[in-house]
Amino acid sequence: MMKKHLFWLVTALIAATGFTACNDDDDKDPVNYAVSLAEAAGSYTGTDLEIYVGGQSVQLLEGQAARIGGMDADQVTISIPDYAIPGETGLTFTGVKMTTPLFNVFEGENVNASRSIALKGELRDGRLRLDLTPAYRSDIVGVWNFNTELDENETVTLAPISIATDEGVSLGFGEFILPLVGVMLQNSMALINLEFHADGNLTATYNANTLNDMMAAMNEQPIAPVFVHTPMNAMKWYTKDGALYLVPNLNLMFKNNPTKAQLGPLDISKIMTVGIPLHYTKQGDKMTAYASKDQMEPVFEMLSAAIQLIDPAFELELGEDTSIPLRSMLEMILQPICDVATDPTVQRFDLCLNFKAGAVAEEAPQLPDASAAAVIGGLNEWAKNRAE
Repeated sequence: MMKKHLFWLVTALIAATGFTACNDDDDKDPVNYAVSLAEAAGSYTGTDLEIYVGGQSVQLLEGQAARIGGMDADQVTISIPDYAIPGETGLTFTGVKMTTPLFNVFEGENVNASRSIALKGELRDGRLRLDLTPAYRSDIVGVWNFNTELDENETVTLAPISIATDEGVSLGFGEFILPLVGVMLQNSMALINLEFHADGNLTATYNANTLNDMMAAMNEQPIAPVFVHTPMNAMKWYTKDGALYLVPNLNLMFKNNPTKAQLGPLDISKIMTVGIPLHYTKQGDKMTAYASKDQMEPVFEMLSAAIQLIDPAFELELGEDTSIPLRSMLEMILQPICDVATDPTVQRFDLCLNFKAGAVAEEAPQLPDASAAAVIGGLNEWAKNRAE
């Protein structure tokens, strides 16, 4: 009997201790990190600063800082490091409102003719976090796909890839091959549903089976696409001064080591901040994005040099016992294009991508249309003649 009473006494003591501890925790006041605006004002950098754009953490350069200033909690000024948002320099939020529930909370907006950027921030225990959400106002927001246009004879008049150059300048066989490549890319569904999101993301769906499907399309066979969706925050876009800028997230693509990107003469740091500039024109539901001569000239100089490095004896198998020397074929197809692109007397050389608004279904299409088959047949005939 004594043991039973002792057991219940110990149990009651433990329970009472537990309840007391819980009550003590409940009675504790939460930590208040709020500080006055005078104390909050200043620069924040390194581990004391976190910036997110569209929910994605921004990797800042060493020494980059955000700054808080002002004398009135309803008129706070917050400046953002350059290129925290692609293409944005000197970005400053004025008239930001600061409240202090248990820490400092900031909310504001920066608006101009082409976009608005919402800001929400927290200052807690000396660490500043800023969340930025851009919303772009542009007529290219939406879904786009490669565009092929035919005349009444079902001849291709506009292909997904084209070159616009000075009147009377000949591209040789390139005038034939570029429409072919464009049509094959479209028929193999290599890249579909390119979407310019209002928040600055650029996403697309690509076919992981493109190489096989291009061969199938060339031979007028059904394709078997394997669709893959690009992730959010892998590519950003914005427009400025009539140009379209594409900003790849090389940190995401190359796992925080963008130096792995082999981009030839292109400046990696500029690509990650300013972006790759393209010109563009838009009429109704059609858009053309293009790189101009000064952008393409160094690329075609490298391509021309690469062609000359190919062993003249190396042959490319085209199937059905047909092969052709690769170097000879490239000299026939691409060298005239390289020559025009690098010719100092040629004023205009625009490498164009042509799009039409609207989404396409993620399913295998029917066989290539008659115009594509005609273009592909022409290339096969040319290859056989060259082989003979």
